[in-house]
Amino acid sequence: MLETYKSLLGVPGAFRISFSGFIARMPAGMDSLAIIFIVLGAQQKYAIAGALTGVAALTTVVSAPFWANQSDKRGQRFVLRIAVPARTIAMFSFIALVTFEAPIWSWFVAIMCAEATSVSVGSFTRRRWISMLGEEKSSEVNTAYSFESALDEIVFITGPVLATAISTISPSAGLILATAFFLIGGSLPLTHQESTPPVLQREEHPPLIWNRAVHSVAIPMLLIGGCFGPINLAIVAFSREHGHPAIPGLLLGMGSV
Repeated sequence: MLETYKSLLGVPGAFRISFSGFIARMPAGMDSLAIIFIVLGAQQKYAIAGALTGVAALTTVVSAPFWANQSDKRGQRFVLRIAVPARTIAMFSFIALVTFEAPIWSWFVAIMCAEATSVSVGSFTRRRWISMLGEEKSSEVNTAYSFESALDEIVFITGPVLATAISTISPSAGLILATAFFLIGGSLPLTHQESTPPVLQREEHPPLIWNRAVHSVAIPMLLIGGCFGPINLAIVAFSREHGHPAIPGLLLGMGSV
Protein backbone atom coordinates (compact mmCIF):
# COMPACT_ATOMS: atom_id res chain seq x y z
CA MET A 1 0.00 0.00 0.00
CA LEU A 2 2.75 2.45 0.92
CA GLU A 3 4.54 1.74 -2.34
CA THR A 4 1.33 2.48 -4.23
CA TYR A 5 0.92 5.83 -2.51
CA LYS A 6 4.61 6.61 -2.99
CA SER A 7 4.25 6.01 -6.71
CA LEU A 8 1.12 8.17 -6.75
CA LEU A 9 2.89 11.07 -5.05
CA GLY A 10 5.68 10.75 -7.61
CA VAL A 11 3.40 12.27 -10.24
CA PRO A 12 4.63 15.82 -11.01
CA GLY A 13 2.79 18.28 -8.79
CA ALA A 14 0.95 15.57 -6.84
CA PHE A 15 2.72 16.08 -3.52
CA ARG A 16 2.24 19.85 -3.64
CA ILE A 17 -1.48 19.60 -4.35
CA SER A 18 -2.11 16.84 -1.82
CA PHE A 19 -0.09 18.61 0.88
CA SER A 20 -1.80 21.95 0.27
CA GLY A 21 -5.20 20.27 0.33
CA PHE A 22 -4.32 18.51 3.57
CA ILE A 23 -3.29 21.61 5.51
CA ALA A 24 -6.17 23.64 4.03
CA ARG A 25 -8.56 20.98 5.41
CA MET A 26 -7.11 21.16 8.93
CA PRO A 27 -9.64 23.84 9.99
CA ALA A 28 -12.38 21.24 9.44
CA GLY A 29 -11.01 19.37 12.45
CA MET A 30 -10.09 22.46 14.45
CA ASP A 31 -12.58 25.31 13.92
CA SER A 32 -15.48 24.06 16.02
CA LEU A 33 -13.35 23.44 19.10
CA ALA A 34 -11.28 26.56 18.50
CA ILE A 35 -14.41 28.74 18.39
CA ILE A 36 -15.60 27.19 21.67
CA PHE A 37 -12.24 27.83 23.35
CA ILE A 38 -11.94 31.46 22.28
CA VAL A 39 -15.52 32.25 23.34
CA LEU A 40 -15.14 30.51 26.69
CA GLY A 41 -11.92 32.42 27.22
CA ALA A 42 -13.75 35.71 26.76
CA GLN A 43 -17.25 35.03 28.14
CA GLN A 44 -17.33 31.65 29.87
CA LYS A 45 -20.80 31.13 28.29
CA TYR A 46 -21.44 27.78 26.65
CA ALA A 47 -24.71 29.00 25.08
CA ILE A 48 -22.92 31.67 23.04
CA ALA A 49 -20.19 29.23 22.01
CA GLY A 50 -22.78 26.69 20.90
CA ALA A 51 -24.81 29.29 19.01
CA LEU A 52 -21.73 30.52 17.15
CA THR A 53 -20.65 27.04 16.09
CA GLY A 54 -24.21 26.31 14.98
CA VAL A 55 -24.44 29.50 12.90
CA ALA A 56 -21.03 28.75 11.38
CA ALA A 57 -22.12 25.24 10.39
CA LEU A 58 -25.43 26.39 8.89
CA THR A 59 -23.69 29.11 6.89
CA THR A 60 -21.28 26.54 5.47
CA VAL A 61 -24.22 24.37 4.38
CA VAL A 62 -25.24 27.18 2.03
CA SER A 63 -21.84 28.57 1.02
CA ALA A 64 -19.99 25.35 0.14
CA PRO A 65 -22.42 24.26 -2.63
CA PHE A 66 -22.50 27.83 -3.98
CA TRP A 67 -18.71 28.02 -4.34
CA ALA A 68 -18.59 24.50 -5.76
CA ASN A 69 -21.00 25.62 -8.47
CA GLN A 70 -18.93 28.73 -9.12
CA SER A 71 -15.77 26.62 -9.47
CA ASP A 72 -17.48 24.58 -12.18
CA LYS A 73 -18.61 27.70 -14.03
CA ARG A 74 -15.62 30.00 -13.53
CA GLY A 75 -12.80 27.76 -12.33
CA GLN A 76 -11.04 27.04 -9.06
CA ARG A 77 -8.63 29.92 -9.44
CA PHE A 78 -11.51 32.40 -9.57
CA VAL A 79 -13.04 30.94 -6.40
CA LEU A 80 -9.80 30.63 -4.42
CA ARG A 81 -8.71 34.17 -5.24
CA ILE A 82 -11.91 35.41 -3.58
CA ALA A 83 -12.49 32.85 -0.84
CA VAL A 84 -9.00 32.59 0.65
CA PRO A 85 -8.36 36.28 1.42
CA ALA A 86 -12.01 36.96 2.29
CA ARG A 87 -12.25 34.09 4.77
CA THR A 88 -8.86 34.93 6.29
CA ILE A 89 -9.78 38.58 6.85
CA ALA A 90 -13.22 37.71 8.25
CA MET A 91 -11.85 35.04 10.61
CA PHE A 92 -9.13 37.32 11.97
CA SER A 93 -11.80 40.00 12.41
CA PHE A 94 -13.84 37.49 14.43
CA ILE A 95 -10.81 36.69 16.58
CA ALA A 96 -10.19 40.40 17.23
CA LEU A 97 -13.85 41.09 18.05
CA VAL A 98 -14.00 38.26 20.59
CA THR A 99 -10.61 39.00 22.10
CA PHE A 100 -11.40 42.68 22.65
CA GLU A 101 -14.96 41.89 23.81
CA ALA A 102 -16.86 43.75 21.10
CA PRO A 103 -20.69 43.46 21.11
CA ILE A 104 -21.75 39.85 20.78
CA TRP A 105 -23.90 40.52 17.70
CA SER A 106 -20.72 41.51 15.85
CA TRP A 107 -19.25 38.07 16.58
CA PHE A 108 -22.13 36.45 14.72
CA VAL A 109 -21.76 38.80 11.77
CA ALA A 110 -18.03 38.09 11.53
CA ILE A 111 -18.35 34.30 11.76
CA MET A 112 -21.12 34.33 9.13
CA CYS A 113 -18.91 36.38 6.80
CA ALA A 114 -16.02 33.95 7.38
CA GLU A 115 -18.07 30.84 6.69
CA ALA A 116 -19.84 32.48 3.73
CA THR A 117 -16.55 32.05 1.87
CA SER A 118 -15.98 28.48 3.06
CA VAL A 119 -15.11 26.16 0.17
CA SER A 120 -14.93 22.37 0.02
CA VAL A 121 -11.16 21.99 -0.17
CA GLY A 122 -11.39 18.20 -0.29
CA SER A 123 -13.54 18.33 -3.42
CA PHE A 124 -11.20 20.86 -5.02
CA THR A 125 -8.20 18.62 -4.31
CA ARG A 126 -9.89 15.49 -5.70
CA ARG A 127 -10.82 17.38 -8.87
CA ARG A 128 -7.18 18.39 -9.33
CA TRP A 129 -6.13 14.73 -9.07
CA ILE A 130 -8.29 14.03 -12.11
CA SER A 131 -6.58 16.87 -13.98
CA MET A 132 -3.13 15.52 -13.10
CA LEU A 133 -3.82 11.85 -13.76
CA GLY A 134 -6.43 12.01 -16.50
CA GLU A 135 -9.99 10.71 -16.35
CA GLU A 136 -9.03 7.63 -18.38
CA LYS A 137 -6.76 6.37 -15.57
CA SER A 138 -9.61 5.29 -13.33
CA SER A 139 -7.53 2.96 -11.13
CA GLU A 140 -5.00 5.69 -10.34
CA VAL A 141 -7.80 8.17 -9.67
CA ASN A 142 -9.45 5.71 -7.28
CA THR A 143 -6.13 5.27 -5.48
CA ALA A 144 -5.81 9.04 -5.19
CA TYR A 145 -9.31 9.27 -3.74
CA SER A 146 -8.47 6.57 -1.20
CA PHE A 147 -5.36 8.46 -0.22
CA GLU A 148 -7.34 11.69 0.23
CA SER A 149 -9.89 9.83 2.36
CA ALA A 150 -7.05 8.67 4.60
CA LEU A 151 -5.90 12.28 4.92
CA ASP A 152 -9.45 13.28 5.86
CA GLU A 153 -9.31 10.82 8.74
CA ILE A 154 -5.97 12.22 9.88
CA VAL A 155 -7.47 15.73 9.85
CA PHE A 156 -10.33 14.72 12.16
CA ILE A 157 -8.03 12.78 14.48
CA THR A 158 -5.19 15.30 14.82
CA GLY A 159 -7.20 18.52 14.36
CA PRO A 160 -9.02 18.44 17.72
CA VAL A 161 -5.85 17.43 19.57
CA LEU A 162 -3.88 20.26 17.98
CA ALA A 163 -6.64 22.83 18.56
CA THR A 164 -6.89 21.90 22.24
CA ALA A 165 -3.15 21.77 22.84
CA ILE A 166 -2.40 25.16 21.32
CA SER A 167 -5.45 26.79 22.92
CA THR A 168 -3.91 26.11 26.33
CA ILE A 169 -1.34 28.76 25.38
CA SER A 170 -3.99 31.32 24.45
CA PRO A 171 -7.75 30.93 23.86
CA SER A 172 -7.39 32.47 20.40
CA ALA A 173 -4.32 30.44 19.36
CA GLY A 174 -6.27 27.48 17.97
CA LEU A 175 -8.36 29.62 15.64
CA ILE A 176 -5.34 31.65 14.56
CA LEU A 177 -3.47 28.47 13.63
CA ALA A 178 -6.48 27.00 11.80
CA THR A 179 -6.88 30.20 9.78
CA ALA A 180 -3.18 30.22 8.94
CA PHE A 181 -3.49 26.63 7.71
CA PHE A 182 -6.33 27.63 5.39
CA LEU A 183 -4.48 30.70 4.13
CA ILE A 184 -1.35 28.73 3.23
CA GLY A 185 -3.08 25.60 1.96
CA GLY A 186 -5.68 27.52 -0.02
CA SER A 187 -3.06 29.74 -1.66
CA LEU A 188 -0.64 27.02 -2.80
CA PRO A 189 -2.91 25.58 -5.56
CA LEU A 190 -2.92 29.01 -7.19
CA THR A 191 0.78 28.52 -7.95
CA HIS A 192 0.23 25.21 -9.79
CA GLN A 193 -1.40 25.93 -13.11
CA GLU A 194 -0.86 22.39 -14.46
CA SER A 195 -3.38 20.82 -12.09
CA THR A 196 -6.04 23.51 -12.46
CA PRO A 197 -9.26 21.87 -13.71
CA PRO A 198 -10.80 23.31 -16.86
CA VAL A 199 -14.01 25.29 -16.63
CA LEU A 200 -16.93 22.97 -17.35
CA GLN A 201 -19.12 23.66 -20.34
CA ARG A 202 -22.49 22.26 -19.38
CA GLU A 203 -26.15 22.87 -19.86
CA GLU A 204 -28.16 24.26 -17.00
CA HIS A 205 -30.36 21.73 -15.22
CA PRO A 206 -32.89 21.92 -12.37
CA PRO A 207 -31.32 22.35 -8.91
CA LEU A 208 -30.35 19.01 -7.39
CA ILE A 209 -31.86 20.07 -4.09
CA TRP A 210 -35.27 19.11 -5.51
CA ASN A 211 -34.07 15.62 -6.49
CA ARG A 212 -35.60 12.99 -4.17
CA ALA A 213 -32.54 10.77 -4.51
CA VAL A 214 -30.44 13.62 -3.12
CA HIS A 215 -32.91 14.02 -0.25
CA SER A 216 -32.43 10.38 0.76
CA VAL A 217 -28.72 11.02 1.26
CA ALA A 218 -28.58 14.68 2.26
CA ILE A 219 -31.21 14.67 5.01
CA PRO A 220 -29.69 11.79 7.04
CA MET A 221 -26.21 13.28 6.61
CA LEU A 222 -27.52 16.67 7.77
CA LEU A 223 -28.99 15.10 10.89
CA ILE A 224 -25.78 13.20 11.62
CA GLY A 225 -23.67 16.31 11.06
CA GLY A 226 -25.88 18.24 13.45
CA CYS A 227 -24.63 16.03 16.29
CA PHE A 228 -20.99 17.06 15.95
CA GLY A 229 -21.32 20.59 17.37
CA PRO A 230 -23.24 19.55 20.51
CA ILE A 231 -20.83 16.66 21.07
CA ASN A 232 -17.84 19.02 20.91
CA LEU A 233 -19.49 21.41 23.35
CA ALA A 234 -20.54 18.62 25.72
CA ILE A 235 -17.06 17.09 25.85
CA VAL A 236 -15.45 20.48 26.52
CA ALA A 237 -17.95 21.14 29.32
CA PHE A 238 -17.53 17.62 30.75
CA SER A 239 -13.73 17.89 30.75
CA ARG A 240 -13.73 21.28 32.43
CA GLU A 241 -16.29 20.18 35.01
CA HIS A 242 -13.96 17.33 36.03
CA GLY A 243 -10.86 19.52 36.14
CA HIS A 244 -9.20 18.37 32.89
CA PRO A 245 -9.59 21.26 30.42
CA ALA A 246 -6.68 20.08 28.25
CA ILE A 247 -8.13 16.72 27.16
CA PRO A 248 -11.23 17.43 25.00
CA GLY A 249 -9.16 17.27 21.82
CA LEU A 250 -7.69 13.93 22.80
CA LEU A 251 -11.12 12.50 23.56
CA LEU A 252 -12.55 13.76 20.26
CA GLY A 253 -9.52 12.52 18.33
CA MET A 254 -9.91 9.08 19.87
CA GLY A 255 -13.59 9.13 18.94
CA SER A 256 -12.66 9.81 15.31
CA VAL A 257 -10.39 6.77 15.04
